[in-house]
Amino acid sequence: MKKIFIAQPDKLNSWEIGEPDRISLEIAKSEKAKIFEIVSDKKDADIIVLLESCTFKSQKDLNYFKDILDGWNQQQKIFVVNYEDHPPGVIPGIYSSLESFNYDSQIHVSWPHMKFHNEYVSNYDEMNAQPDFLFSFSGSCSHPLRRVIFREFVNSTEDIHVEEINKWYNHSELEKTSYAENILNSFFVLCPRGLASYSHRIIETLAMGRVPVIIADDWVPFSVDEEDYYIRIPERDAHRVDCILRNEINRYKHLRRNAQKVYIKYFCEEDRYLTAFNKIVELAEKLPNHIDKIFLTERLQSREFHRVNTWLLHQRVNRAIKWRWRRLKGMICGN
Repeated sequence: MKKIFIAQPDKLNSWEIGEPDRISLEIAKSEKAKIFEIVSDKKDADIIVLLESCTFKSQKDLNYFKDILDGWNQQQKIFVVNYEDHPPGVIPGIYSSLESFNYDSQIHVSWPHMKFHNEYVSNYDEMNAQPDFLFSFSGSCSHPLRRVIFREFVNSTEDIHVEEINKWYNHSELEKTSYAENILNSFFVLCPRGLASYSHRIIETLAMGRVPVIIADDWVPFSVDEEDYYIRIPERDAHRVDCILRNEINRYKHLRRNAQKVYIKYFCEEDRYLTAFNKIVELAEKLPNHIDKIFLTERLQSREFHRVNTWLLHQRVNRAIKWRWRRLKGMICGN
């Protein structure tokens, strides 16, 4: 039985305060088997789980990463739970938005956000309702790929519902319930990449018992044993998603059963945190011996790691130029 201490960095967003106590309580309430126990004293822990803040990190935060790695050792390993949109994946652990070019199955677990932003997506008991829409998508235009979808399907038909919403997390109660009802009323729910390859819609769609359609080339499938619970479409084919899904409709019942199975087994509300922390323990136990503080530090400092994360000087300059050019042209999704 491993002993886990839950930690947080000093700088936090307001909604992140108090998370260790809340998560500990959620884990204590679960009746599923535990392969760990939560301890209140860091000195007693075999594993430290750091709930990383969602604050964006870049090459400017090298000292932050180095400080964490300084405390990383074989007797008391540090693993993270990370929800950033573009994490570099420096520390081993659970990541929601780590993209394929940064992902390493030896040290990373791909996992959805464990906190729902829309409380209505898991409050429906109409899982057997017959959908009216072949597919639906409601969201903001946070990436050019989404503009393709809005442009192609702006005139929603009887069996397609596509709606552009110019909001982020400030939705009204009516908007939240409408969003959940649209998912429930759809065979398939589009989950195109936005600021990151991962989309909240993936886990929300699974929670509603529907089939997510991932349109994100760099998304890493969740680290679960099951497969065939979603459909994946290359970004280049976003404009023909209707044709693709009409050809997939005969597999809907099979995919939906698998989607429900995956959600119940890994992500259901009662056991969500317990299952994730079990995953961290499993990751710690199978971690190769060569992955230690020295290995992780050298990886962080390597030119290749900086290149992949676009941290090199010329990459940062190019990024700044592109950002300023977009500002001059207007919003990225403007007309």
